[in-house]
Amino acid sequence: MQRRRRIGRKRGQLSAHFTKTAMAVGATAMLVLSCGDGAVEPIPPPTPPARLVVTTVTVRPDSVALTALGQMSRLTAEVRDQHGQAMTGPAIAWSSSDGLVA
Repeated sequence: MQRRRRIGRKRGQLSAHFTKTAMAVGATAMLVLSCGDGAVEPIPPPTPPARLVVTTVTVRPDSVALTALGQMSRLTAEVRDQHGQAMTGPAIAWSSSDGLVA
């Protein structure tokens, strides 16, 4: 059995082969990291939530017959968006084409 002898190396010294390999790996890493123009794609802004649009207003009851002066009736309105979902945010304003009647 032959024993290998260390020639010219002290404990803690690196071999020439290891040093060359380390330099080659380092140079390759630098080359890879330096590729590109340095531009970074901007992150697109988040998509805003879809805007809800009033599409239908349903008044209940759909008709009222008042037969005496001073008689009153309560009406309700339901507002729905483009998806058919009831909306609670929109304010409802009532008006009449004849101010003497209503």
